[in-house]
Amino acid sequence: MKFLFLGVDLGGEENTWAVAVDREGNPFPGLSLPEGEPVALAEILDFIRKNRVLAAALDAPISFSLTDRKGLREADHRLREILRGEGGEPGWVVSYHALMGIPVRGLLLAEALAPMVGTIIETHPRAALYLALPQEKKSLVKTYKGLRPEAEAALRELWRALFPEENPRRITHGLLDASVWPLPPGPIIWPRKTSFSFPPPAPAASALS
Repeated sequence: MKFLFLGVDLGGEENTWAVAVDREGNPFPGLSLPEGEPVALAEILDFIRKNRVLAAALDAPISFSLTDRKGLREADHRLREILRGEGGEPGWVVSYHALMGIPVRGLLLAEALAPMVGTIIETHPRAALYLALPQEKKSLVKTYKGLRPEAEAALRELWRALFPEENPRRITHGLLDASVWPLPPGPIIWPRKTSFSFPPPAPAASALS
């Protein structure tokens, strides 16, 4: 049985996406692939019970600061500073006030996964993509979410570059976000106190250069 890494983009009941990959970064069938469909939390738990998942990254806050009015932690403020310095959008790192029920779903999922998954971390897919890609491609990350016509084109360009052999029936930014963290040659997990992770610069960056 293969060892897998899991990425989960948590949204509402009809907008949660999960993608598993093996050590080589090959997408593993099940969950949101190959159909390109959202999944329920119960489906994620069932998948975990049937497969060996070494680590899971959740695109949702699973801890909060009690000293910051918005619940932002030191790592959140630091990531905002990094994005501002790199020309990104600090607002990509949002407080739990703006996320409504997502933090609760994240906490519930993390608690349920804990007995079966060795490592559970948070991830910021959009920030990770922006910081990993070459300068000439960073505009795609600013564009791929939204209702503007160029958003769909940017989303598809990012997906084709990261997963050229995968052609799901539907590509959404939730599906892309769930796929970012476990890119080959393997996830890079920062010390837990940082509360966010970055994918390796290759092949994500080289694929788009």
